[in-house]
Amino acid sequence: FAIIICIFSPSITFKDLIDALYPTTLPETVIFSESCFTTFDYSKCYFPFEDRDYYAGVGVCRDVSFQGPECYSLFQELNSTDGLDGLIGNTCGSLQSAFTAVESQVTETLVGANCSVVLGTARQFANEQALIENIDPAIVEDIINRCYGINSMTAEDIEKFNEWFTGDPRFPEITNETLSFCEDVRDLVKTDAFSELAPGFEDDAFEAFKMCMDAYGSIAMESPCDTQLFSTTEEVFAYEKEFTGEDDYCVSFISACYIDPYNPTRATCIIGESDESLYQFQGPGCKSYPQINNTMKFYEDVVLPAKLSITRFFPNKDM
Repeated sequence: FAIIICIFSPSITFKDLIDALYPTTLPETVIFSESCFTTFDYSKCYFPFEDRDYYAGVGVCRDVSFQGPECYSLFQELNSTDGLDGLIGNTCGSLQSAFTAVESQVTETLVGANCSVVLGTARQFANEQALIENIDPAIVEDIINRCYGINSMTAEDIEKFNEWFTGDPRFPEITNETLSFCEDVRDLVKTDAFSELAPGFEDDAFEAFKMCMDAYGSIAMESPCDTQLFSTTEEVFAYEKEFTGEDDYCVSFISACYIDPYNPTRATCIIGESDESLYQFQGPGCKSYPQINNTMKFYEDVVLPAKLSITRFFPNKDM
């Protein structure tokens, strides 16, 4: 997407800004990109300000799945979020909120715990294992992180990973030996890492660990705000993963993304924004997802009438 930069001058009116922020109509057709499209999981999406009954026009979704290696040629480093901040508020804060939303689920699973405690315990376990084996703790941390990513992959993910990254030294091929080794790492973490944190409740602690790792992807709790973000160089469509055809699809676009370093076939992305326009959701299936439906309804009930009112107030855009 292109980043909007608003330079306030006498030639720019409030109506100009509204025109830039809110589209008059949503896309009326669904077109699969010839080079790349993606899927998102509504259950892993967060909508900024939803707790205030305000909808900014975008969602932030974890586990956005890339459907082709061509996707990577459509990303560029996002060196500044200033333009996106002007559209949706704090971009980093919105991305981070998609991760921290899991905290309440963790507390329900393991009373009194949060991701800082659970992942901190796992990191301490990694350091202890490194001391026993006399190796760099960073190596053990990386093994736990990478193995969790691999254990979380579907068979399709693994197939894509091996096909897309053949010969890339950063992403060694996932073999049967890799899978067996990572299962052993998982079992070791499950049985030994949380025995002191939650004696007798190790299974609950491991479930909380999985929730936190699904969110952060690293026992170091790396924030997307502390890593490289990427933006798309052209429109990339994102379909809710449960769609089966023209009768139940819900489609949007991805814009800014944090690509999972341990499972690079997936990312956390902002959806609903394209070419500086918000509220970009379309399709008969969108009404099946409450927060997407609320976002579309907010646009129709609040944003569009405001825009039309401003249009009547400023009939000539150059006024």
